[in-house]
Amino acid sequence: LTSIFAVRSMAMETGLFRSTGPLLSCNQAIVQRAEEEAGEVEWSDDSDVSESELANVVMEIQEVTSKMAPKSYAQPQEKRQPKFTSQQLHVVLVIDASLSMGIEDTNLLMDRKGSDDSDVKLRTTVRRIDAVFHSCQSFFEVCQPESGEDVYSLVVFNSQSQIVFQRLLKKAAATMMKKVGAKVNPKSETKFQSVFQALYKLLSQSAVPEDVRVVFLSDGKPYEKRTVLTLFDKQLLQKHRANSFELHAVAFGSQSEHWHHLRSLAEVTGGTFQTSSMEPLQLHQAFTSIAATITSSSGDRSATPLRSAALDIPFDPLCRETKCKRRCRLIQQRHKKKNKWTYVDEEMVLAEVVSVTVDMKPFNFGGMRLVFGMWDASTKNSQHPMVAKRLIQKPHADKEEMLHFCRCTSIAIGLRESFKQALKKVNVEISIWFVPCYLYEYESGCGISYFVGEQRLEGHFVKFNGNNGYVNEEAKLETETEILQALSHYSYFRSKGSILLIDLQGVIDNGWVLLTDPQLHSRTKKYGRADLGLEG
Repeated sequence: LTSIFAVRSMAMETGLFRSTGPLLSCNQAIVQRAEEEAGEVEWSDDSDVSESELANVVMEIQEVTSKMAPKSYAQPQEKRQPKFTSQQLHVVLVIDASLSMGIEDTNLLMDRKGSDDSDVKLRTTVRRIDAVFHSCQSFFEVCQPESGEDVYSLVVFNSQSQIVFQRLLKKAAATMMKKVGAKVNPKSETKFQSVFQALYKLLSQSAVPEDVRVVFLSDGKPYEKRTVLTLFDKQLLQKHRANSFELHAVAFGSQSEHWHHLRSLAEVTGGTFQTSSMEPLQLHQAFTSIAATITSSSGDRSATPLRSAALDIPFDPLCRETKCKRRCRLIQQRHKKKNKWTYVDEEMVLAEVVSVTVDMKPFNFGGMRLVFGMWDASTKNSQHPMVAKRLIQKPHADKEEMLHFCRCTSIAIGLRESFKQALKKVNVEISIWFVPCYLYEYESGCGISYFVGEQRLEGHFVKFNGNNGYVNEEAKLETETEILQALSHYSYFRSKGSILLIDLQGVIDNGWVLLTDPQLHSRTKKYGRADLGLEG
């Protein structure tokens, strides 16, 4: 009721969501389809949380929030503090220089002099560490333009660690990487403890707390084995005074049985973990993906991915054309409640075989996916501009990885209808729509793979709230943001504490709000990696 009456008050004051003119053609087609499909999705009154459990949900939330940094809710006129407060992002590259990194088993295209003294590219066998340093150059190349603030450091390690350079601006750091790469002599064993000590020493030298992003690369098992996480916690996490700290790990080579150590380091800091062969293309992809994930902390760039890095990732790394053509199976997926405790996926095949053409370069991206222009030859979609969305870190996703996005959208559509009906009871009419999405199934070199497609939104894209506590604070969007915050608030109480609908983003077109890529938080984290559970 609090949400609903807040919306009523705002709507009466501002006339929000009253259409002031025709929609743009692309958006009009989206609304027409959303209206057609809205009646097919219903929101159930049942919840997977019983009435007797609801009090426990509230108690659990209170326990979680009590552990968080205190926030002032008494003075809503004050602006919320951004996630990052320092003015500098410190990126630390940590590279394994143990004995195995000296093995010459990697092929690179290197500049060489031809017989006529002209420059030619020849495939050359190099050391593993040379391939890593070569790929590091791609990391600098795809980073956003020099900000004058962000700095870079390099640590190499084996049984001991060395801080090669520290806190250089991007251009100077890239130059130093070229100079030192050939001089590194791989030897000895892999000791992660030496890295933790070097990182603590490096971070301790800063006069002010920094936002730190560590990129950690290794090809083997650590000497410490069972004590890695304990040492990481005692020697670094408990002692450093960084404003924020994330570790992003890349494990390469063939010793996959030892990669869980790096994965654990990434997971405990909220970073990402990737695997790669020693092939230059895969190493380049790993660095590009990490650059897209690392966030900048300066001023207006708070929590914004490195844009140029993300927009450098191709739809299919193995495709050499400007367009990627595929033959796909087109599927409509809905997530419905079968009974009080069980959700089921309902799948309807719209076309057994459909030809699609996808741009190789993305035009936008989110926290987990890249967005590409697409043309779909199916009867349902051939008349509309479409987009294809794939995971940033995985070109060919399996079905379950992409189903989460369909499930979130399906439930959001049902909640939107329920929210709309509730508002009618207090005489408020709103025009909020979620863009329906579809599953595309195709044959890849990895087997059967999937991506998601939907009609393309037209207009200025706005993020109203996020899955990590972000709320848009632009004054000109205050009313829209508050009403969509009310929708998030409504979803939690409507579902009796079962879910929370967030990550509301899209475009505003003549009083209509069209949203895409919603996310759900659930108590059991059943809606993918972006479902942060009770903490979310």
